[in-house]
Amino acid sequence: IVRIAKEFTSYGRKATTDIHGGAMNTVGMYAAYAVAMLGAMVGNLNYKGGMSVHPGPYDAYKGPVYDLLDYDGKVKTHGVRIDKAGFKYQDTTEYKTKKAQGLNPYPAKDKWYPFSNAIESDWIASSAHGYPYSLKALITVNSNPAYAQSGFSNVIEYLKDPKKIPLFIAIDPFINETSTYADYILPDNVLYEEWGAMAPWGAYLTKITTIRYPAIESPNAKFKNGESIYAESFFIELGKALNLPGFGDNALKGADGKTYPLHRPHDFYLRAFENLAMQDTPVPDATDEDIELAGLTNWVPLLKSINGNNWRKVATIMSRGGRYAPYNTAYDGEYLNFKYKKMLNIYNEELGSTKDAITGQYYHGLPKYIEGPICADGSSLWTKVDKNQYSLIAFGYKSNVLSSPNASSDKLRDIKLSTYIDINSKTAKEFGIEYGDLVKVSNPFGQHIIGIVRVKEGITPGTIGIEHGLGRLAEGADTIYINNKKLPAMPLRQTGVNINMLGIQDPARPKGHVLTDFVTGATARNTIPVKIEKIRSLA
Repeated sequence: IVRIAKEFTSYGRKATTDIHGGAMNTVGMYAAYAVAMLGAMVGNLNYKGGMSVHPGPYDAYKGPVYDLLDYDGKVKTHGVRIDKAGFKYQDTTEYKTKKAQGLNPYPAKDKWYPFSNAIESDWIASSAHGYPYSLKALITVNSNPAYAQSGFSNVIEYLKDPKKIPLFIAIDPFINETSTYADYILPDNVLYEEWGAMAPWGAYLTKITTIRYPAIESPNAKFKNGESIYAESFFIELGKALNLPGFGDNALKGADGKTYPLHRPHDFYLRAFENLAMQDTPVPDATDEDIELAGLTNWVPLLKSINGNNWRKVATIMSRGGRYAPYNTAYDGEYLNFKYKKMLNIYNEELGSTKDAITGQYYHGLPKYIEGPICADGSSLWTKVDKNQYSLIAFGYKSNVLSSPNASSDKLRDIKLSTYIDINSKTAKEFGIEYGDLVKVSNPFGQHIIGIVRVKEGITPGTIGIEHGLGRLAEGADTIYINNKKLPAMPLRQTGVNINMLGIQDPARPKGHVLTDFVTGATARNTIPVKIEKIRSLA
């Protein structure tokens, strides 16, 4: 610690910190808070080489040519979210009713997360328990929480139960671990067939918006207008069939006061690209050579039809894959050009003046060391676990080659066949395990994974590293039947391990709710108590 502290403070303001995946545990928010405050101690915010706030994207949807998200008859979202995010328990009917009756309002029936905007781990269990309410229909789009969400196996039974989730519609290009339980599966596109305009996820110092558009035509079935069936085209057709505002003729607003149609996804996205092209100083026109080199020749008639005189500028955006501010706009001398201009609070008053919905205690308004893992009621998970038997701590990290979309890639499997379970040589010796052994890793509540172990010194003794990226149970890994036709499982897609299978249900919450950070609700996919057992040697 002394060595790192000396190094960190030896470069003036040109030092910064980062924390992300390691904070995904029950007390991770305060760990991240503490790490972020190291930057405040050396005064690095807004300085070159220090902590930055990204400048944000070019706005593709509300721009100089169109306001694509505003339309007559638009209904604003309102009320409480199913995952109880972004809402204080103290503002709920439950709290107010208890107070009016002279009752202690704590604990609430379950956790509330006023500082978060979305909690993936909570929505199925919340609906199943009717708190704050139950869903009548669930629609997922290219979503697979049964694979990607820690401990989701605890709520699979709710997806199967029509009394808990009456209607489940999955829009997905695959029959995956989640969509396999849907009442209906609608097709969706994959990477090279999709539209989009989005900003990179942090870690950049200039304005950027990247785009995507179909490089190949989707093989999906088509609507009568010739458009392939996928999420956006389905929602457009559904909106038109229901006569909803914002679809069909005169749906999109232009800055010129005119309205424009929305019948197909390109009606929306090519106009979004035009907003990008015309923002700030408009981009130059694409040359004929640009168009040919970028493979845009076949797009020209459609660009002319939708973007009019600006079609070559839209072609420039498409040929570059987005809109990018010049690199030299990142810095202003020794400062960053895009600065965080608000006061930096070491003490967070809003956090420190808000009470936990379960314990009734105020959150800490400063960084604080809290020994985890803990349950929602503040009790230590270790009080419910035999620490002598489950003496190891499991954590996950992403594979450098494989990821969940790669399960079907034969070429990548030629590079790396599987994902593995990693332990230190001291841990291996303690449990009689050797490199290449087949082992079973179990949590205290009955979940387990089986995989091949690697012994390496880059893992802390007493911990188990789970290489994440495979461990699939669907998307070709299981046998399915479509119209009585058998599609047999492909064993190679079953290789590898998935740490989310070890996710733990919170003993202090209603059934199905997993361990999360007690402030933010972020899933606790790390710091999982486990044991390891050798099954057999594969040598």
